Amino acid sequence: MSNSEFSGFVAYPSSPREIGESIRAACIEIKRQHPSWEVQPWEANNIAGYCLTDPILENIRTTKVLIADVTQLNFNVAYEIGYAVGLRKRVFLVRNRSVTSDQRLVRDVGLFDTMGYEDYSNSTHLVQLIKGITSFTPMPLSDAPLNKHVPVYIVTPREKAEAEIRIISRVKKAGGIFFRSFDPVENARLSVRSAIENVWPSIGIILPLLASNRSDALPHNLRCAFVAGLAHALEKETLLMQAGGEPVPLDLRDYVQIFDTLDSINGMVADFVRRVVERVQEQDELV
Repeated sequence: MSNSEFSGFVAYPSSPREIGESIRAACIEIKRQHPSWEVQPWEANNIAGYCLTDPILENIRTTKVLIADVTQLNFNVAYEIGYAVGLRKRVFLVRNRSVTSDQRLVRDVGLFDTMGYEDYSNSTHLVQLIKGITSFTPMPLSDAPLNKHVPVYIVTPREKAEAEIRIISRVKKAGGIFFRSFDPVENARLSVRSAIENVWPSIGIILPLLASNRSDALPHNLRCAFVAGLAHALEKETLLMQAGGEPVPLDLRDYVQIFDTLDSINGMVADFVRRVVERVQEQDELV
């Protein structure tokens, strides 16, 4: 690999500040050592007047590798990792061992520990890790056909409240639409391979987000964020739902439908099912 062939985008949480400090310093040092390399931190894409996700997702599309810091998991980074996987980009995960990380959360979510990651403690070490990336081979996806008989995949939380019960009920009542689901009661952790194998053949994906006062909210929402990124990259019909205006970050709010009452779920699911049925019919016409 020649120096001019390297291009990467770095995703990381905005806090704690130590993570961003190390990553920004590493990007500057890499540019000093290799002027032809492009390694951009996400904050370089915070452009006034633009939706924050637009330049970030464009950079993921155009660069060869996504370097993502998973020291302290957050919704945006999980989404961007899923998006990169769906685009068949090389994903390189790192963890800053000088900052406290929640390893129990990582285990509960399940996705990121199955992908593996490299530890660093400062910018010098991170530069060495990035310079050591010699392969851009992405994680394999699938060649399975679309599943027109069971076209919907739902990621459910461990404890299902009235909203999640209503969503499942409305899908069942839609008629002719069957679904698979990830349920932590049955499988404690969601692996990347399982997520890919369920999203790839699906036509529609339903992801109900939980408010922060719900038990298991954080691991569930992180799973949903990854699956949402994967689904969007693969151009699936995706229904991200939440009650009220929390917890999705502002820059991803456009992807989410917000409901205030249980009855408002009915119309959202009905519209989603209609779009899925239309796409099933389109596939039938192509046969």
